[in-house]
Amino acid sequence: MEFKEEAKNTIVKYSLFSGLIFAFFVFLGVRYVQFFPHQTREMIGELSDHFSFILRMNSFNVFLFIFFNNSIKILIGMTLGVFFGIFPVFFTALNGFVVGIVAGEMIPLLGMSDFLKSIVPHGIFELPALFIGSGIGIFLGVTVIKEIKSKNMTFKNLKKFKFSKKLSNSFSFGMSLFFKIVVPLLFIAAIIETFLLLLY
Repeated sequence: MEFKEEAKNTIVKYSLFSGLIFAFFVFLGVRYVQFFPHQTREMIGELSDHFSFILRMNSFNVFLFIFFNNSIKILIGMTLGVFFGIFPVFFTALNGFVVGIVAGEMIPLLGMSDFLKSIVPHGIFELPALFIGSGIGIFLGVTVIKEIKSKNMTFKNLKKFKFSKKLSNSFSFGMSLFFKIVVPLLFIAAIIETFLLLLY
């Protein structure tokens, strides 16, 4: 019980840290739009083309795509956190940068109010899911570093996914949080996002 409580508190701290990383890269994305407008339009065009197939799907398939796409990406970023927490930090930063670019490009066209209406309803569920998944990944990475320092496992073990008892417990706890908290949040977010896409 003590392990779970301590792990939960630590993950909350790393989740908040992930939120700060995201916010910082949103800012960088907005600034990128201001300094590189031509490259931004090309990037937005490529993103639109890449996901244009969604518009040809029925609503149920759109929901499935959004839900599983977000869930799998967060799960991969989270589990790869065992490699010193690098991947979840990178994944969070990348998402923040992309959101910043979209915001920087769309706010002047739609206005702040309409832009927020298009992103906040599902974002209030999707972003916490991203931050918690990232927080779990960072928690796993820090646990690995501590285990290697204390010589309970080696980098060679890590590459073969041979975990120490503490890391195995941490991984199991992180996975349970993923399915209990992250997945339901992404499920709700996908329903709302599907509904918004149908409106537009």
